[in-house]
Amino acid sequence: MALARQVLGNSLQAGIAGMAEPLMSLVDTAFMGRCGVVSLAALGPNAALFNVYAPLAACVTCTALHCSDAVCGAEALRRRLGATQTC
Repeated sequence: MALARQVLGNSLQAGIAGMAEPLMSLVDTAFMGRCGVVSLAALGPNAALFNVYAPLAACVTCTALHCSDAVCGAEALRRRLGATQTC
């Protein structure tokens, strides 16, 4: 039951994150459309670059956090067990 709750919580967060990007693009278009054609045209490349680099940055950040958690967790376990050898 706890695993199902965790999966549901993660999928809810992923769904909200998936809806945030199109909503952000809509708001950008609404505001930049009031500034002029050139500003509105600049949103195309901006959105393309953001759509490429934002997931990449999120992936790198998550990987770094999981790696640091694994290293810190392993070191804490070694200390609790009284092991003197570290990697």
